[in-house]
Amino acid sequence: MKNTLNNLLAAAMIATACSFIAPAGNLATPPEPAATKTEGTSIKGRVDPLDAAVTAVAISATDSVTTAVTDGMFLLNVRHGTYKLIIVAKAPYKNVIKDNVEVADGNTTDVGTIRMQE
Repeated sequence: MKNTLNNLLAAAMIATACSFIAPAGNLATPPEPAATKTEGTSIKGRVDPLDAAVTAVAISATDSVTTAVTDGMFLLNVRHGTYKLIIVAKAPYKNVIKDNVEVADGNTTDVGTIRMQE
């Protein structure tokens, strides 16, 4: 399971970083920056304990977004849709995955407090 999760996270980060690479000879358009996505369309939440997580990742069929968890809080600016939310933990805590996080256009989905387990 840990290797599968690590592979999923690595693939999401590579896809995000390389999503603007075009075939040779073609100019690529970089992905839309988070700041220009529909204002207020986001996923937010908290982790407990506050220092138990490093990163929050939201992955959908067409989008992936990563942000740091700071002071136990995160905010991911996303497009509307359904996401898998992954909270990447600091040792000795375990990563947390929340499936089917729905985000409506122009709304913030609050996933509440995510309790990190050792």
